[in-house]
This record gives sequence, structure tokens and C-alpha cells, in this order.
Amino acid sequence: MKESQELIIEKKRYTKMGLIAILVLIFTIVFLNITRETMPWKYYTVYIQSKDIKGLQKGSPIFCNNAQVGSIQKIELKDNYILMTSTISRKYKLPTNLTIRMKMDKIKKRELLTISVGTFEPPFLSPKDTIIMD
Repeated sequence: MKESQELIIEKKRYTKMGLIAILVLIFTIVFLNITRETMPWKYYTVYIQSKDIKGLQKGSPIFCNNAQVGSIQKIELKDNYILMTSTISRKYKLPTNLTIRMKMDKIKKRELLTISVGTFEPPFLSPKDTIIMD
């Protein structure tokens, strides 16, 4: 009888340890999925300087050739211009010979930035570069 009680207690202990291990695993998977897109090694910061931003806001997307390459993270009003801090995915190498414009997404009814590129040749944008918008 005493052995069976000890066996039951031991099974309960292993069950608790198994449940804790499963919960830790689930938490880790959820955490990595949530933070995966915001990890600093996946993006670099580029500044965009403009005189007018119309309806642009934090989170507005940045597109190049119909692919979202980044988004606006912060908008600051300076003395005689507006400075937008944006993050660009490291997957995309954008050349410095680019033109950036505002465009209205008529489907989602929001402003976004589009990047037009002459040629995809070096020199490419580096972290902390500033783009002057037309």
C-alpha cells in the first residue's frame, strides 16, 4: 500500500514537471513569434526629411516595387522640416539613388510612402542615412 502511494506521488510530480515544460515551450514559441519582426538585427533605421507629411503617421508602411520594405516609427517636428524615423528590413538593399513620395492607398484609405529606384546598384543606404523627400 505504501509503495502504491509513493508511486502515485511520483507520477503526480512527473506530470507537474511535464506540464511546466509544455507551458515553458508554448510561452517561448509565442514570445518568439511576437518579437520576431521587431528584432533589431532584422531592420535598420533610416531618416526621412520632408516639409509636409499629409496623413502619414506612425506605422505607415513604406513600399518599393509593391513590396513593403519598412514603416515609419516616429515623426518629429523640427524647426523648418519634419523628420520621420523609419525602419527598413535588412532583406532589402535600397540604393541611394532613390526617390520617395507619398501615395494614398485607396483600398485601405491610408497614406503610405513609395520608393522609386533608378537602378539597384551601389552605393546602398546605410543605417542612420537621411533621405530628403520631394
